[in-house]
Amino acid sequence: MKKRLMLGVVALAAVGILVAFASNAYAKPDKTKSCDGCHTGAVLVVTASEMSNDGTTANYTVSAPGADAVAVFDGATKIDQITGVSGTISVPVGKTYVLQAVAGPTKAGGWGSTSISPVAPIVIPTPGRTTTPTPDPTSTVDPKPTDDPTHDVKHAASVRIHVMAAHGHGIAGMTVTLTNTLAGTSVTGVTDDHGMIKFSDLTKGTYTASVTLADGTILTKTFKVGNHNHRTVALKDHKAKTDHKHATHKVAAHKTADHKSTKVAKAHTTSHASAARH
Repeated sequence: MKKRLMLGVVALAAVGILVAFASNAYAKPDKTKSCDGCHTGAVLVVTASEMSNDGTTANYTVSAPGADAVAVFDGATKIDQITGVSGTISVPVGKTYVLQAVAGPTKAGGWGSTSISPVAPIVIPTPGRTTTPTPDPTSTVDPKPTDDPTHDVKHAASVRIHVMAAHGHGIAGMTVTLTNTLAGTSVTGVTDDHGMIKFSDLTKGTYTASVTLADGTILTKTFKVGNHNHRTVALKDHKAKTDHKHATHKVAAHKTADHKSTKVAKAHTTSHASAARH
């Protein structure tokens, strides 16, 4: 009797071990063998939804209703595993991964799979929007005065300022200031023996040239410079010419008055001579 009882206990223990082994068989898929090679049964539906992707790593939410475990394979190698019907996984982008779900308590409890192929996201610019780079203040280049023709850049704009007296001759030794009206930057140069000064490396824009003459007269002129433009701008002392005209008019008026006085005197003398004869 005792012997039969012992045999019964041993049999029950053996069955328990087999059941336990069978119930755990689904939980650890072979690392070098696909789960479908040893798992069968009901088809399990496996879904994977991408939550985020930084271009290097993609994160997924995985769901497999009825499953006890979901294994993630990179080729024939298992790289991750979820215990239960759902969970999250993280995988590098640029590859295709197979997700295989299994259910117990035996290898015939069920199996299912799906695949994911994360790629780096493509950034599409928004139509109508452009990015304006922030200007580097250290890279600002002011216009440079020079009389050296070799300094002139082949495709840069330039301007020659000619400071002239009323009679049209150039005035040497005058300090000319050239100002970019938009940028607010200025540069100066001194005229040569012909009253000329050249400013090179100019960008397209509006400029104002000014000079103060020896008598305090200020001459200014505003003009535009285009791309690859080379021009000459004259700063002429029209005031001196005007003063000369005024002086000429005064002399003429004085001569006219003298002429009238002479005619009156002659007429007066003639009148007295005529009266004497009578």
